[in-house]
Amino acid sequence: MKIILLHILLFAGLLIAEMAFLGIIFPNFPAPLGIMSAVVVWTLLLGFQRAIFFTVPLTLLYDILLSGQIRPFSVYMVLVAYSVSFLSRRLVVEHQGLATFLYAAIVAAAAAGYQVFLALLEHSSLFPLFPGLSYLSFISVAFVAFWFTYSLLTRFTRYIELLRAESALFTR
Repeated sequence: MKIILLHILLFAGLLIAEMAFLGIIFPNFPAPLGIMSAVVVWTLLLGFQRAIFFTVPLTLLYDILLSGQIRPFSVYMVLVAYSVSFLSRRLVVEHQGLATFLYAAIVAAAAAGYQVFLALLEHSSLFPLFPGLSYLSFISVAFVAFWFTYSLLTRFTRYIELLRAESALFTR
């Protein structure tokens, strides 16, 4: 029960941080980098099979809170999670050290891909991908968002695993 409550609090914290902090400080960003970073980090830490149980509820809640309806963002993030899982297995790159730049670039590419995805669904223009932003500033903010989310979710995942181990120890 405590683990479920902690996950709900984490979802609420991520949604509040995305909508109240990142959305206000960076209003020109075309995609929610905090949510995208969380999906990439969960996929790296837990694998696709376990991360999907966090990706779908988080992105559905984000869509519902943002627009009041379910949009294609959830479907796109499932595709991103699968792509990250595929790349992490094929490239066999650890998600520590210099590889964080690679995964931050994946977050930035996912944000650009989301713009393309929306343009294809809505039959609108693709350009400019990032209105009012330079690519360097976009990638640097994506790196900061990824690094912060990675450090937060790594600690959170370790704590949850510790709680699971303790509860398994006390139930026997």
